[in-house]
Amino acid sequence: MRILLLLATFSIAFAQSTTVFEDRPALIVANDKLELTVMAEGGALANLILRDDPAKLSPLWNPARIAREAGKPARFGNSRGHFVCVDGFGPVSKEEQAAGLPGHGEAHALPWETRSHTKEGNTSVLTQSVKLPVVQEVLTRTIRIVDSENVVYVHSELENLMGFDRPVNWAEHATIGSPFLEAGVTVVDFSAGPSKTRKHEGRGGGLPHRLTSFEDFTWPMAPGIGGGKIDLRAAPAPPNSGDHTTTGSTLRAGSFS
Repeated sequence: MRILLLLATFSIAFAQSTTVFEDRPALIVANDKLELTVMAEGGALANLILRDDPAKLSPLWNPARIAREAGKPARFGNSRGHFVCVDGFGPVSKEEQAAGLPGHGEAHALPWETRSHTKEGNTSVLTQSVKLPVVQEVLTRTIRIVDSENVVYVHSELENLMGFDRPVNWAEHATIGSPFLEAGVTVVDFSAGPSKTRKHEGRGGGLPHRLTSFEDFTWPMAPGIGGGKIDLRAAPAPPNSGDHTTTGSTLRAGSFS
């Protein structure tokens, strides 16, 4: 009985562990295969590793580490790894900025409340929430990792506190980075079909473009400026180009590929 009690106590403590990631408080959700680091402020999924990987290589973008290795100051704030853009995506208008709405919405810029951080049977569970005062919404997210699985399950709900319905602007900003991301080596794919390149005529500055402007295509082969098709699944070699595309998923609700 003492051994069983000791094991149960260890399991709960392990599931509820906290840490510091890039000098900021964070929480750990893990099992015997995976370890996920979740930021307490902004809620970003900041680091994901295989526990038996000696290199502890995470695919998620870490701008603080990249800046440190380059000898430059970090400048992306809470934007890292996989973060949420709620309620808003991209830059804001002058009117929205005057009202206090930041770029990419409020959720990634505010402290999140930890509602539950525990072990339920064979599942590690973290539930966080954040109230968005400008747009009057509450975002609640639950992350689950089941023992012996290498899958992270995420369930999110957005509650409107206003007395009427309104559209929302919600994006899951997942970004991978080096050293996992390697030009000409790393491939990213998903179930997709109809796509379109972003219009870039008249947009000065920024990185050079590889893709033609505002043109339809079918994922993953996009039209190149120099003619021919470019496979968007592979990280470009040479790197340092800047293009945006919109792509529709071919997945149906409840289906996986």
